[in-house]
Amino acid sequence: MKKRNIGDWLSIPYIFFRGQDWEFGEKIARFGPFRVYRTAFVLRNGRRMLPGCAVIFGELPVPVRFSLWKESRDKILNRLGGIRVGEITPCGDSVTIVDVYQQVQRWLRSGETMIAFYYEPHRGEDFRLAAARRDIQNQSVREGLQALRAEYPSELAGIGEDEATRAKEERQQRRLRRWLRRGFWIAAKIQRPMRWIARQRPIEWIFRKQISDMNSRPPADLLDTSSVDELQHLVVALDEAIRLKSDDAATYLSRGIVYYNLNQYEQAIPDMDAAIHLKPDYAQAFYWRGSSHDRLEQYEQAITDYSEAIRLKAGDAKGYYWRGGSYLSLEQLERALADFNEAIRLKPDYADAYQYRGAAHAKLGQVERAITDYTEMIRLKPDNVGAYIVRGLLCSNLERFERAIPDFDAAIRLKPDDGPAYFWRGFAYQKLGQNERAITEFDKAIRLDPDNARAYYCRGVAYRDLEQYESAIPDFDAAIRLNPDYVDAYHNRGLAYGKLGQVEREILDLDEAIRLNPNDATAFQSRGGAYRDLEQYERAIVDYDEAIRLNPDEATAYYNRGLVYWNFTQNEQAITDYTEAIRLKPNFASAYRARGTAYYSLRQYERAIIDYTEAIRLAPHDAATYHNRGLAYEILQQHENARADFDMAKTRSG
Repeated sequence: MKKRNIGDWLSIPYIFFRGQDWEFGEKIARFGPFRVYRTAFVLRNGRRMLPGCAVIFGELPVPVRFSLWKESRDKILNRLGGIRVGEITPCGDSVTIVDVYQQVQRWLRSGETMIAFYYEPHRGEDFRLAAARRDIQNQSVREGLQALRAEYPSELAGIGEDEATRAKEERQQRRLRRWLRRGFWIAAKIQRPMRWIARQRPIEWIFRKQISDMNSRPPADLLDTSSVDELQHLVVALDEAIRLKSDDAATYLSRGIVYYNLNQYEQAIPDMDAAIHLKPDYAQAFYWRGSSHDRLEQYEQAITDYSEAIRLKAGDAKGYYWRGGSYLSLEQLERALADFNEAIRLKPDYADAYQYRGAAHAKLGQVERAITDYTEMIRLKPDNVGAYIVRGLLCSNLERFERAIPDFDAAIRLKPDDGPAYFWRGFAYQKLGQNERAITEFDKAIRLDPDNARAYYCRGVAYRDLEQYESAIPDFDAAIRLNPDYVDAYHNRGLAYGKLGQVEREILDLDEAIRLNPNDATAFQSRGGAYRDLEQYERAIVDYDEAIRLNPDEATAYYNRGLVYWNFTQNEQAITDYTEAIRLKPNFASAYRARGTAYYSLRQYERAIIDYTEAIRLAPHDAATYHNRGLAYEILQQHENARADFDMAKTRSG
């Protein structure tokens, strides 16, 4: 970019600056602390003025820090000898004390006493001290005028008194402009890209993007990459602006927005109250106050504010969208859907409305509709990582794991360091029985988020399914360390210990799982199995009884209790449990085989053969069932059938 001179962007002339020296030209007059020069180095809009122009230059007692054009990063600290340089009319050798006095007085009234640039405090300098420095500079000009009047009482008699009243009335407004300008300077400095604000604008300009384009929920950050300190400096400027002009609704709203972005919602709401009090039809103030209530989980108040904003600004999609979000938080799903539908009707490309409507559909169990909404959001915002992950989860909820994996792939492609995307892709692979690939994904998820207890747990389950119990147990240990109340981790670690023959440790883990969740039927059933392995059949039956009480529709609980009864040679009770298991799960091959064995023990061989035959139909590769049926045929002297079954058993076992 072309380097610019300081006069390029200002409408008044300034002394030409070379290095750290000022080119004053020929001094033609001095009046008190002010000097007048004739110079050829005065610029107006980047062009040199004609020689012979007269300028004045005042003296300053304090150093001033200033910078050149905004792309210049060098900051020069220089003890300047002046306040403001400008053209005097008339110019030339005929400049008088009256000309100088009136020109300086005009500068003072304008509030533009800084030299060329907005004030920038030194690093670490207190912001209020910066304001004090500005006041010192103004005071030096006022003192200079007083010195002129004392030195030239007769020449200046009657000059300026008629303007004194007006100057006093304007002083308050000048200070207000100065504080607002300072607030703009901070906002411009911390925004990206940096904006240089060379003229005063309404205070609401700072927040024009946030106020005029609130298409996301929760609202976007006030100023990108801004620090807390910078926002607090902006609060100071707005505090002073409100003190000087307490009837401006936009200024109250602006300060409320800053508090909002500082997460100080309790302080934001009174400012928005004040803005609404001053301007009862201020729709934006209702929006922001509603959002503040929403962040404080005061959803009813938020809905009231959003409703008023909708009334004041009919046809505004974002009002319906925000209110729908509050209804969603209150689980008033039908009302939420109605608002999201209206927001989409008013703005068919409202991506975030599709997202939240999808969430409402999902909560209502309307998963297909939720997937459709997230698909539309992805079409409108193809770079939204979260949308791909949620759609993948919705597909996983419908057990469409093959369809879910491409969504997790897309999320990882967009954000390669997204731990949850790796986790859920691993989860999908695990559900498809691809445990090796699942372990690879869980490894990546754990590397990106070492505190993810569920990733350790799922990797442990994958190792367990691969019968790598020694590898599974450390993962369950890690999951329990990160989440001491992780019931499933205790349960599955116990099962892993059981597979390694450490039944006592298995029972200890299952005891802890039951303590943490006394209503976990599967834990009682697993502990019953551990007691059965230890031949503690009475304890086993007690646990199976409790498992059936907690979940009377679980077929395996009846089946396992039947096995214990059979071990007790209580075959009739065993048959009753097997029959109930078959009723609940008609394709339960093991239950048919076990009931056949119970009938065989009762010497009811024909019924045993019927059950064995059904078990073979359901599980044709089970050699033991062929062998047992062969024994029943042999007792019934059906030798051909018996030999066929024995041969088949040998084939299946080979």
